[in-house]
Amino acid sequence: ISNKSIVSTEWIDKAGIVIHHRGPDNFSSWVSKEKKVAFGHNRLSIIDLSNDGNQPMFSTCSNYVIIFNGELYNYKNLRKELIGKGLSFKSRTDTEVLLNSYKYWGESCLQKLEGMFAFAIYDKKKNIILLARDKAGEKPLYLYYGLNSLSFCSELKGLLENPKINKILSRKSLAQFLHQGYVSGNDSLIRNIKKLKPGQYLKYDLSNGNILIKKYFFIQSQEKNMNDYPEENILNSLINLFDKSIKNQLNADVPVGVLLSGGIDSSLITAFASQNKNRLNTYTFLNN
Repeated sequence: ISNKSIVSTEWIDKAGIVIHHRGPDNFSSWVSKEKKVAFGHNRLSIIDLSNDGNQPMFSTCSNYVIIFNGELYNYKNLRKELIGKGLSFKSRTDTEVLLNSYKYWGESCLQKLEGMFAFAIYDKKKNIILLARDKAGEKPLYLYYGLNSLSFCSELKGLLENPKINKILSRKSLAQFLHQGYVSGNDSLIRNIKKLKPGQYLKYDLSNGNILIKKYFFIQSQEKNMNDYPEENILNSLINLFDKSIKNQLNADVPVGVLLSGGIDSSLITAFASQNKNRLNTYTFLNN
């Protein structure tokens, strides 16, 4: 994206090939009429397997365009609420639910989303791009700030297809990665590539190139005496929350599977999931 005219978008198609494994079911790219916005998307079809779910996806009014990586667990409830407010849908995807959520609530829709996501929305009316990452940071979002431009991708190696990026390794980040297995903060292994932090959104103004990064999610401090809550009530609340969370993550138009690690956590997930899914595939790996 740029507040000037984009000269070339060839690298986006190349990036699509490099990260083909993230979405092998469809690749599409799109460039805005003013040539200030270029989107590319690899789709992994999970909900609504028809072509109506392909991205970049346009709103019915054509004022909004989205590319979305992830899954909304509460999309059915949001869809029902939005239909009640008069919005229409052409697909059954959670992508369109997210798009219409932004159309109706604007950036405050982020407070309503439950799931894992990284997405970009082009708002033609406000002439801005909104990028956002989920609260826990399950889905990555890498950023490169160029002259009068901003490039982004779900994977570092996809973004490195941009010929404007100098591929200079950050020694500080490499040391962090070798020590702790990840790079903390908003840095990455490449010196001039950053990450959007969990629970943050970024707004890019296409009229002047101004960038605003803001945190939309905060963990509220709750200083309460646990003695005021009987152990049985706490346990029942935990079971109900766990069951609800697992049930919301089983929405799919393709077979659902669970990777069994042999530990308590994956066994619990499988036990709860099997109560809500008629057929559940399980997988594990044996180390001979």
